[in-house]
This record gives sequence, structure tokens and C-alpha cells, in this order.
Amino acid sequence: MSEYCLTDKLIHISSEYSMGIIHKTLPLNCIDKIFNNICASENSDYIDIGNGPLLIGNLEFIPKVFVPQNSTITIMMNKVLKNNFRNGSYTLEFFDVTKNCKSMLRKKDIKKITDELYRIIPVDLFTITDRIGNFIFQFPSLNVNAHYTTDKNELELNYNIQFDDRLCNKSQYQVISELIYDNNIVGFGTAICDLPKSNIKFDVGDASQMCRTTIIDNQSQLILSRQETTFMRQITVSTAMSTVYGEQRLMFDDNNNVVKEIDVNSVSLFSTEEPVVRLRKQFIDNRQYNKRIEELLDRREFRRYGIKTERQKALDDIRYLINLANSGKVYIWDPYLSARDILETWYYNKTFGVKLYAITSKDAAGGDNLRDWISREAHLLENRSNNYGIKLEFRCQCNGHGYAFHDRFLMLLRRNERPKVWSLGTSINNIGNKHHIIQEVQHPRMIIDAFEELWDMLSYDECLIWRK
Repeated sequence: MSEYCLTDKLIHISSEYSMGIIHKTLPLNCIDKIFNNICASENSDYIDIGNGPLLIGNLEFIPKVFVPQNSTITIMMNKVLKNNFRNGSYTLEFFDVTKNCKSMLRKKDIKKITDELYRIIPVDLFTITDRIGNFIFQFPSLNVNAHYTTDKNELELNYNIQFDDRLCNKSQYQVISELIYDNNIVGFGTAICDLPKSNIKFDVGDASQMCRTTIIDNQSQLILSRQETTFMRQITVSTAMSTVYGEQRLMFDDNNNVVKEIDVNSVSLFSTEEPVVRLRKQFIDNRQYNKRIEELLDRREFRRYGIKTERQKALDDIRYLINLANSGKVYIWDPYLSARDILETWYYNKTFGVKLYAITSKDAAGGDNLRDWISREAHLLENRSNNYGIKLEFRCQCNGHGYAFHDRFLMLLRRNERPKVWSLGTSINNIGNKHHIIQEVQHPRMIIDAFEELWDMLSYDECLIWRK
């Protein structure tokens, strides 16, 4: 057993909390004891796993889960697992469903904790904060190595599989190979491996596609390895060097003085040819691309306006997105947002009691007196509807509170669902009138955090336009 600190001293997080990181190496019997203590902690608020009382929440046990290695896709669970890049790992997890420790911290404290943790050890807890407060037992699969190649014509797969010498049971390990393209299995093979080393060939017909390989212990029904890989079929190299003439691009000011000298490089590309060209692939790829565009348009994940005046179409799309919010809450962030914009969009939401939090800025008032403008906006919201089922708070960034902003976003935070955020491309008062794009944001959480940060900065009476 060994134990040492990875931090020289406690790291200050806030006036209430500091953090440190301890590395411990324990024998298996101690790990077994810790596991049993956690199992017995159902009605406890604290548990001692060797370093004093530890605050815990209500722990829900998750039976064994196999977490594959990262390959063609990033497995989020690997953000908090140790060196899971060979065959994958099994995990046993106790999931904190109350998150007491998380609720005690502010968002900026959590961000600082996760940043400091990642600085010291390769655990990126910020991207998978639902694991804060959990206990995870990881069992890496290290007893098999699988390598495979394709033949020159890409018609077959050749596997070389080696097992740990300590595995002695013959003919109980199975390898399954699947080649997947266009959601179809275009090649398949399965075989029983002979220990300690097996060479296997599968005639699959098309070995150029994404290959999913699974090795299973048939007796225990455990997965030993899971890989999803694609072969490198073409290499493109870009080289850059100074031009042979050694000249520079010169930038001049109004008086013809040189203010900047820019080195200009000569760039050349070298690309290897694909080993086997399949003409059908172009047709399938084009159809997949067109289908993805159609799906994006149907789900309003991507909309383009302004080739001609499309105000009503853009409003209808905004109303469609707003009506997806049948629970939770909605944020609108727009520096030129007005009461009329809200009446034209949010008031078309058909679900009773979903709340809108909206931020505009003093820019929306134009040249008008700000207090007079706020009064008129409140009057419009109060009198242009009976406000049945409306829950709304409308704030203005002004008078030095908060900070100026430019981007426009619509955010849906529905209960028990991943939040969605759309970049509107222009202010709601101008949607559809000129060219802009409404597009779903791939990483919504950081934008939501930024909105909520600004929202808290505008919690002054002089920033309030209207509340219902």
C-alpha cells in the first residue's frame, strides 16, 4: 500500500473550499472492503474509504458496463477513466443521484475544480460533470492484443490475435468482425481462437469500410476487446517553403511607409492514390449528404433565409422551435430584442407555464431615452395580450451592468433532455429580411452558462423591463 499527494498544497477554490488530490495504491482485499462499504451506505450521508468522512449522496448502483476504447468516435466515459485506449474496460459504478457535493458549489467553483484536476491528471471531469460525486471501479481488459490488415484488393481481413499466456482455456474465445457502410453490414466473419496465438482470415468482400471487431470470452460471456477502426487508404501531404525568389509581401500606410512584411510560402500537395477505387461510393456518399441536409432542414437544425424576403417563414420556424419547449425553460439572447419580437414569437408557445428568460440591450432602444423605452416595452407586453399561460422575465443590459454582446441565440432547456441552442444569425426583428442562417450549436452548455452568468449580472431593478 502506498499513498502520496499529487498537489504540493491545497488549491484554493473559494472562501469555503480548497482541494487536493491523493494517489493511493491498495491491495485487492482493501478495494473489496471499500466496495462493500459503499454497498452498505444506502442510508448514510458519509462514508470512510480511508481518509476520513466523505460526504456522499444517494447512490444508485449501475451493474457492469463495458466501455469501448476511443476510435472512430469519442466515448465520453473515457474522459474519466484511466488509459482506456487498448481494448476497453468494464466498470462498476455507484451513481450519485442527489449530487449533494455539486449543489454546494457554484458553477465557477466546479469549473476551477475540474480545470485544476485536468491540469494534474488526465481526467476531464468538466465535459462529463454528471459523474461528480460518483464512485467508479474500472477493470481494464489487458489480456488480448488484436491486429488486422487488409489484402491489396481490399477483399479480405487478416487478423493476428495474441492472448496472455496465463489464459489456458482453449477454444472458448470468439472473434467477430463486422464491416459497416451506409448502416449496412457489408462484410462479416466469426471464428473461434486457438490460444495463445491465432491467425484468422475472413473473406468479407469489401474490407475498405469501418471495421468493428469484438472478442468475447464465450464461457463467461465477457467482452475482452471492442474496436471500431477504419483503414488509412489515402495520404495527403502539404509542404511549405519560402518562395525561390525570396521576396516578401509589403503592406504600406497612407504615407507609403512599409508597416508590415509578410513571408510568402510556396505550398505543394502530394497525395497517394486510393488502393482500390469503388465508383459506387460516390453515388452513396452524395445521397447520404443530401439526406443529412434534408434532415437538418426538417428538424430546423439548419435554416437559411434572405435569398428573397422570407419574414413569415423565419417567424414560423422560430415558433416551431419555441413550441418544442413543452417543459423546463427557454432563453432568448438578442441585443435588439423588443417587446414586439417577444409577442411575435414567444406568445405563440402553446404550453402553459413554460418560462422565458430574455435579455436585450440598450441598443434596442436606439436613440430613445432608455427609461421611456423600457416603460413603453412593458406597456406593450402588459396590454397586447391577456397573458394567459405566460411566464416571462425580460431584462436589459444597461447602465454599466453586465457587458455588451452581439450574438443572438435561442436556448431550450427541457427537463430530462439534453439542452438545445440555436444561433439565429441576426436579431429577431430582422429575421427573414436579409441573408442569415439559423443553425443548431453543437456544444450548447457553454453558451447557456454564459447567458446565465450575464443574467445574474442584470439582477438590478433598473435592468428589469417586465416580469409576469
